[in-house]
Amino acid sequence: KVINEANLKVIEIEAEKVVFKSQLDESQKLNDAKTQKLSEMTKVINEANSKVIEIEAKNVLLKSQLEESQKLNDAKTQELSEMTKVNDEANLKVNKIEAEKGVFKSQLEESQKFNEAKTQELLETTKVNDDANLKVSKIEAEKVVFRSQMEESQKLHEAKTQEL
Repeated sequence: KVINEANLKVIEIEAEKVVFKSQLDESQKLNDAKTQKLSEMTKVINEANSKVIEIEAKNVLLKSQLEESQKLNDAKTQELSEMTKVNDEANLKVNKIEAEKGVFKSQLEESQKFNEAKTQELLETTKVNDDANLKVSKIEAEKVVFRSQMEESQKLHEAKTQEL
């Protein structure tokens, strides 16, 4: 009976051993499957991390480029502002010059009218002088004729006076 009990015990232990072995095999298969799945997930995570690192590097580059572009835009905006200021100043100068030009033009027109009036006055004075010179010349010519006639008359008078 003790032997039978011992044999039964051995059979029972062997049966448990088979059950444990089966459970161990199942557990190892499950563990292997989970290890495989974990390996695949680790690979996916590593790839994702690589992409994240690559994207972050691109983001850093893009951010740097954006900052450079903003600095350039700020410089261009400043330059444009300065050019606008210079342009506004030039426009003010042009407007001032245009106003002065209008004043000068008006003064020139007045001066031209004055000169035309003076020229007309000079022409009239010249005509009067020419007329006066002509009269003087005519009178001088008449004077010469009268003097000649007077001299002739005096000679004739002297001749008649000597005859008498």
